[in-house]
Amino acid sequence: MKILEKIKSLIPSRQKAESKDLSMCDLILERIDQKKKNAKHSPSELTKQEWTQILNEISFAFKVTKSNSTLKSPARKKQRKKKIENSFTLFEKYLKEL
Repeated sequence: MKILEKIKSLIPSRQKAESKDLSMCDLILERIDQKKKNAKHSPSELTKQEWTQILNEISFAFKVTKSNSTLKSPARKKQRKKKIENSFTLFEKYLKEL
């Protein structure tokens, strides 16, 4: 029995993998919050307001991903999915700025 417990402890569990994912979301959200507080360093083609709006949209996707909440309404699910896809597209576009 002790051998099985040792083997189980060597195999990474799903909970450990999920916690790593959540910590990555936390890191990204912290970085976005820092950028919001210091909006002076926005991309040259954007105003401070536009940059703050983009940061809010990006943070929405990570907050929803982190909370892992589900919606019952198919229409709202579709809207949220579209908004999250847009947020991740913005994240890819402005990754260097973060």
